[in-house]
Amino acid sequence: MNSFISYTKQLFWLSIFCFCLGLFACKDDTSITPEPSDGLTYFPLTKGFWIEYVADSIYHRNDDDANLTDTSKDIFHFYIREEIDSSFMDSENQLAYKVMRYKRSSDLLPWDLINVWTAKVDQHSAQRVEDNIRFIKLKFPVSATTVWQGNAYNFFQPEEYSYDNLYQPGIYNSLSFDSTVTVIQNDFISAVNRITKTEIYGAHVGLLFKQLDSVRTANTSQGTIILNGLQYSQKITDYKR
Repeated sequence: MNSFISYTKQLFWLSIFCFCLGLFACKDDTSITPEPSDGLTYFPLTKGFWIEYVADSIYHRNDDDANLTDTSKDIFHFYIREEIDSSFMDSENQLAYKVMRYKRSSDLLPWDLINVWTAKVDQHSAQRVEDNIRFIKLKFPVSATTVWQGNAYNFFQPEEYSYDNLYQPGIYNSLSFDSTVTVIQNDFISAVNRITKTEIYGAHVGLLFKQLDSVRTANTSQGTIILNGLQYSQKITDYKR
């Protein structure tokens, strides 16, 4: 009888040990390896959700002075608002959403509607149609080894997108985000050109930051200068989900 009780106790404590071990194992797995479906959270599409940005654009002209000083350029500072509007079935019979885009030159002025883009998410990717040009913004699963052709559905030169700085916290204009992922769209630098394109997405929010540099450069005694081209940046200032 005593041996039976002793054996029963051993089984009881062994089961408790295995249960606790399983709990710790599950906790470690979920904190280190996010589920692939988590990628969907970086491109939320909910009617009424809006994001506002501050944007800066510099257009470098060709007619600099004789010393190649970057004096001929147009500088623009403005604000962008994007709001998720009604849903519809697109040409591929998939659920998509209208993205109403507004612009103003000062935060004291009313918003002016400038265009309507569309966006959709499926189990494989997140896509946006911008001025009738479709881009694959994200590819699932979100992983350091995931690469894709962002221009697969348009006429632009192929660009191989990839992820960087996965699940990192970020702060933009005093707004804090627990988890962000960076998409490297292009990173080409030579002696005469610089083409760098980066977008950063936040969980449950979407696009937080965008940087585009497409410029022609020259090396001089004063260092590398920009001859012509475009520099553009866009950073989140507020949102409501």
